[in-house]
Amino acid sequence: MKVEYKPSMFNRIVKKDQSIVLYNSFGGTGSILHVSEDKVKRIVEWLSKEREYDNDNSDFQLLSQYGYLVPANFDEKNLRRFRYMQQVTTNRLHLVVHTTKACNFRCSYCYMDFEPEMMRPQIQQGVVNYIRKTIQKFKSVRISWFGGEPLLGMNVIENISKPVIDICRSQKKPYSSLITTNGYNLTPENIEKLISYHITHIAVTIDGNKELHDSQRPLADGSPTFERIVDNLKYIRDHVKSHTLTVSIRTNVTQKHMAQLDDYYRFFNDTFGSDHRFSLFIRPVADYGGIRVKSMKDFLVHDMHTVYDRISCLQDRIKFFPNFIDLEMGGYTCTARHLHKYTVGCDGAISKCDESLLEPIGQLYSNGYMEINEDEHAKWIIGVSRKECEDCFFSGSCFMELCPKARILNNCIKCPVNFAEIDSLILLAADTYTTRIL
Repeated sequence: MKVEYKPSMFNRIVKKDQSIVLYNSFGGTGSILHVSEDKVKRIVEWLSKEREYDNDNSDFQLLSQYGYLVPANFDEKNLRRFRYMQQVTTNRLHLVVHTTKACNFRCSYCYMDFEPEMMRPQIQQGVVNYIRKTIQKFKSVRISWFGGEPLLGMNVIENISKPVIDICRSQKKPYSSLITTNGYNLTPENIEKLISYHITHIAVTIDGNKELHDSQRPLADGSPTFERIVDNLKYIRDHVKSHTLTVSIRTNVTQKHMAQLDDYYRFFNDTFGSDHRFSLFIRPVADYGGIRVKSMKDFLVHDMHTVYDRISCLQDRIKFFPNFIDLEMGGYTCTARHLHKYTVGCDGAISKCDESLLEPIGQLYSNGYMEINEDEHAKWIIGVSRKECEDCFFSGSCFMELCPKARILNNCIKCPVNFAEIDSLILLAADTYTTRIL
């Protein structure tokens, strides 16, 4: 039986030697397919225009199953709008809580001012009261602990976590939390506490090998930090048995890292590769403002595709799973666009972006009342349509806007996606996951 199908608008074909890799931004990493050399010509022809197919053909069945071929009358743009609305209006509460503005590090690229302010007790109570008053509205609650260095405010984490866990348990609502930390105070005592407070993910930054890390991420007094952080993570590897806990090790790379990528990867693969809970996350050092990063401007990496190509050759047991979030449906969409995601500052200021606390959209009070300027809030949720994005294959991942902060605060609506980077990331993902072969 013949059926009329068309290629999906979200398809991407990436060359790999004499074969090709297929990716669909609506299907994400689970859609990636390898096409063997002998089928390349036919599959490329199939994905180039609308036509009739024999629905008994196994290749057609696989391509339609993975979303590369869709019915000729199927409106993918309408589905994209629907999926975007589903994602941003989900009734799951996500609070990013800044426990403190203080930090014990002085990273060479950091934009923050390291004020010693801790979250005020009345604001801590406000977080708890807000969740208590609104819990019935939400399917689940998540808190991300942020800073400054959030572990300097461990008492804040304790004061909020205990009652919130009780509230969610009594209302039978799932609760989870994660923490982004420099890892220096991730001591065995603190690790055990964090697990008891339902931390399911720990994001730690280690910038390469010891020499480079200690030069980029020293203590405030200039002391090194690499060995202590690694020892803290080894404690998790050797003594924490929870299978629900995962750890991502983020590395902010500069051009100085390029010559040492082999040694960098070998160290973390040897040290943590036997524990599936650990993964690597590699990103370029970015200029988020401030004066410190200016001294590094000559060493910034402006194109990650060469980095992805290099680590693709190195990859062994420990993987770069956090990087692949960018390839999932809606994965490149900033969480600031989510309706029920709020960042809570130490003074109770409510923002949408973790990096724009000076541009609040509201205020949280001790009684749990969150006063929101709905006009300002709407600017973060409702994007700006651009004609050049309408037919882009990547729009299933970015939903046609990447950084609402750039649009709102800097009046910038230019697409910053480097498609050579995306292609290299697709190939890295294809080498990482077990994928089907046509």
